[in-house]
Amino acid sequence: MRALPLVVLLATGLASPAFAKELIVLLANKDTPAAASAEKLAVDGSVFVEKKLQKALDKVSELLAACPDVEPPRVRNMEPAALTIPADQLCTISLKIAAGTYLAKGDKVGQVQLDAGYKPNTTVRILGGYADDFKKREPFTRPTIFPGPLSIEGKDHAIGEIYISGLVIDMGDGNQYDGKTNSLLKGSSSSTSALIFGYLLTNRLVIADNVLLNASRFASSPLIRARTKQAQVILRNNFVMNNIQAWQADSGGWKNRPALYLLEGNSFILNWPYNPDPTTGSAAAVEMKNKDFTAKVVVKDNLFAFNPGGALNSWAISEKNSPPTEIKNNLFFGNGSLFGETAAGAAAMVVKFGGFKSQEVPWNVISMELLESDYGWSSAGNQAIDPQLGLTMVKPGFANSSGVKAENTVINDVRGMLGMNKQGGKVAISNFAPRMGFDPATLPFPKNAAAQPFGVRADRVEQF
Repeated sequence: MRALPLVVLLATGLASPAFAKELIVLLANKDTPAAASAEKLAVDGSVFVEKKLQKALDKVSELLAACPDVEPPRVRNMEPAALTIPADQLCTISLKIAAGTYLAKGDKVGQVQLDAGYKPNTTVRILGGYADDFKKREPFTRPTIFPGPLSIEGKDHAIGEIYISGLVIDMGDGNQYDGKTNSLLKGSSSSTSALIFGYLLTNRLVIADNVLLNASRFASSPLIRARTKQAQVILRNNFVMNNIQAWQADSGGWKNRPALYLLEGNSFILNWPYNPDPTTGSAAAVEMKNKDFTAKVVVKDNLFAFNPGGALNSWAISEKNSPPTEIKNNLFFGNGSLFGETAAGAAAMVVKFGGFKSQEVPWNVISMELLESDYGWSSAGNQAIDPQLGLTMVKPGFANSSGVKAENTVINDVRGMLGMNKQGGKVAISNFAPRMGFDPATLPFPKNAAAQPFGVRADRVEQF
């Protein structure tokens, strides 16, 4: 078969690109040592330099658009991943970002976006935490900070592999907080997730080595479409802290579903339920959706601490109705205060088995011990020890909506005749999802030596 021609990137200055070689965009703030290093590295025509975040993402989009549109010949009953693609037709683009704070257009706080077309055999990496010479990444001590969300968008967009790593995305600037009650005001806060992927078609999504905090609705809920039956979603080595509905494990549906949804070595700390109410519809830090979102779930080596609504939540009607699920070698501590739980290993899982989702049916709050002894998930090696995170905890004030009675007023009589909800009394809510500050010197790594194998570890950071 005749080989497809190489694309000539005249617009980018690449006269004869070798797509087996990585194309690199270096991003550093103006007038910094990292910016000077970047200029010295841009010498071979495959390295580009930018000083503004959105312009750097636009350069990645430009390079992505010029990558070859490689579609291997269709062979009946064969997956695309099993077909051979010539090495010189593959394209890898990396955005490498030095430590610092990077704003959106106009030096404002807000969303930045990577526009992606249909490039199903490309690899895109967005990598933060680089030292000034761009030789090493240390994202937890030299952070790359985005005070707003990152969005990967496009019409029918596809990226073969996408890797998001080494970013601090703090959504707090988009929120409103009540100074009297020290609580987040959901109705007037941003409802945007920290990481947004649309219905991205991909074969591998890796989200690693990030700090995602203060989102008022999901740190992320990546509804990717699986390109092949071997597709994977990997969440590894991230701090996910102080978000409402921290993570939703789901997929976007298509002809395939991911073969694996992996949550490995993350620290889920102080993430909040959707409402400060034990009857809320979404409670736990990680929500796992129905039996069809993936072929297998693996939850291992994570740290789940101080999540009021519990650590894990399954929306299946029974454990047998879930995808095959492994919950192994995790640390659970101090979860479930929304339900009045006080035991160290409480609320490892919360469920509403039997298909009853109404507020009248209470959550079944499952401890770590019961998770391993009474349920059909593959669960073993989990621990319930104090990780000693060094956090200053405040006691949140929750309220049970089932205990609020309608007021006996003429207005409520009229509302009842019209089929409207009756107005009730006010309830006191306090310390619900107050803003958490970010300080790389005080990230909550466990101080208890026995807990240090669990959750985020600096030695897990990959180098590129």
